[in-house]
Amino acid sequence: MKKKLWFTLLLLPLIFVIVGCQKKDDASHSVKGQNVTLEVKSGKFTATDDGDLLALRIKVTNTGTKKLTLNSYDLNLIDNDGNKLRATSYFDDGDLSIEKIAKGEKVQGYVYFKAKKNTKYTLKYDSLSEDKNKANTVKIDTKKYKNVTAGLKEAADAYVNTVILGKDDPNYSKYISTNKDDDKKEFKDAMKDDINSHFFIDSADDATVTTLTDKIQKFNAANAELKAKVTIDDGEPVVQLEGRLIDLGKFDDDYETLQEQKEDEAEAKEDYDTDTYEVAAKEMVGKVDSYLTTDNMKKGDYIKIKFVKDGKKWKVDTDDDDFDSLVSTFSGDVY
Repeated sequence: MKKKLWFTLLLLPLIFVIVGCQKKDDASHSVKGQNVTLEVKSGKFTATDDGDLLALRIKVTNTGTKKLTLNSYDLNLIDNDGNKLRATSYFDDGDLSIEKIAKGEKVQGYVYFKAKKNTKYTLKYDSLSEDKNKANTVKIDTKKYKNVTAGLKEAADAYVNTVILGKDDPNYSKYISTNKDDDKKEFKDAMKDDINSHFFIDSADDATVTTLTDKIQKFNAANAELKAKVTIDDGEPVVQLEGRLIDLGKFDDDYETLQEQKEDEAEAKEDYDTDTYEVAAKEMVGKVDSYLTTDNMKKGDYIKIKFVKDGKKWKVDTDDDDFDSLVSTFSGDVY
């Protein structure tokens, strides 16, 4: 039976993007004979569940005569007391992790530090490899970098509780700029489209789909074990959901079997008018309560919501591909 292909939930970031408008730091204190040039293009603080992270977007130029192997751990922040702060790697697409840089080439990427706010540091290159590469240092003053995640965790909690689970969060309008009722309707309509397409190949009537949507949402509201956390990907804060949700894989398989049975019965009666898909859908939804059990819950990881800043508040980017995956996951198709 033909299925709709859904996006796999990976650590791809429901990702939200904020454009940093920080001025770049000037490179300083050139080292005689240097063959690595460092330049800080921008920076921002992100309050994650792992603590405050300073994300620095750094450009590295190989000004030497040989190929350079760069590791993000080669970069350190040194405070005024001489304490060394080594980079923290998140291994995301924008991470300046391990790079091979040919002579004259440049690379850019994010390096993350658990740095303190309102503190002065020196960014220093300290190669872990045997080759004795030298680089300039860059002065860093973290007071110039803003925290770009204010209110994000609260916005994520409000959206999950109110829109996804159908509850109500009194802080919704405080942290989210869009209309609560409009957001709830948009998500529910998206669930209905997803359910009808995924389970019933767009053959079920609206009443049948609405009933199943309401039951899934009600079950998840009562039983889902969800946690929203803020992490980082490609230098940007990311809201990631983890938890156990209802998975209707068995329901899907049984519907397919029932539909084929109904089709065989119709053919035996030479009944070519009955829509066996719709008949099977109504029958399955009529007994869906037997599938909505805690035994059929499944852990979903890396469920992402892409938030974007809207003034001083947040809104969900429902045009992002991760929104489709989010809807599908909460519609009973847990990866």
